[in-house]
Amino acid sequence: MARGRNYTVGERAIVILGLRAGETPFKINELLKEEQKRLGLSERSVPASSYAMMKTKYIPAMNDKEIWNHIQNPKSLGNLEK
Repeated sequence: MARGRNYTVGERAIVILGLRAGETPFKINELLKEEQKRLGLSERSVPASSYAMMKTKYIPAMNDKEIWNHIQNPKSLGNLEK
């Protein structure tokens, strides 16, 4: 089954900033839904497993500049600079 469209820059920013702020996946997904509805985008939520990977693998591996770059042009976990 296809996952659908890619996340927008704004959606990636919401997810990363929400995680860094200690928000729950539920609250982050609720904000995503509100923003998607406001912008007329198809609904796309982030699965709990993806939140866990972002929180434990991506975010600790990136400084603020790298996070900024990731929001604009996401890289796979294997391509992150250590």
